[in-house]
Amino acid sequence: MAEDPKGPIEFDPQLNEYHITRKSDGGYSLVYFCPFCGGKAPKSQRSSLFHRLTDVERQRLSESTKDLRTVQDVIAAFGEPDVKWSVGVTVITPEKEGAPETTQSYPAMTYTKLSDIADVHVTIYPTDRVGISFQGKPMLVKQTHEVHGSPSTKPPEPEPQIDTGNWSRRTGSRYSYREVPFSGSANPAGH
Repeated sequence: MAEDPKGPIEFDPQLNEYHITRKSDGGYSLVYFCPFCGGKAPKSQRSSLFHRLTDVERQRLSESTKDLRTVQDVIAAFGEPDVKWSVGVTVITPEKEGAPETTQSYPAMTYTKLSDIADVHVTIYPTDRVGISFQGKPMLVKQTHEVHGSPSTKPPEPEPQIDTGNWSRRTGSRYSYREVPFSGSANPAGH
């Protein structure tokens, strides 16, 4: 079924994933089990697209950011960010006990040069308080160009770099997540 170009199921060989595509918005849902036989889908390679933080690097970044509480603290420690997002995080709180669903957006900053394998994301909350997180950088696939033909044939020009600042304007948001009601005991600081 994944070979049928008109069918809703597609296979992504780079990620080793099957998707059920939505023609209306171009999105997709990940397939974990075959809808026909119930067999488990192949293991995704999605995690191989990003560097994994080592315990040593995570500890180093945590140590260098542990006392940073405000935007001023962050800028004093690291200088101006590499990227600023006017809308960096969007939090959607569901309707609860008669109160309507609420959506709140927060600006964010990203530092890309503090680590070889991680970006440091700074979410700016009201009164300039900050939340800091680390995310593995994308793995870069080295592209090679094979030239077949006469020796005078020139390889293609390299593609231009992507301006990640435009991504924010196109998508309207760098990150989105939903708050969901939780019952039970958990330590929010330990997640």
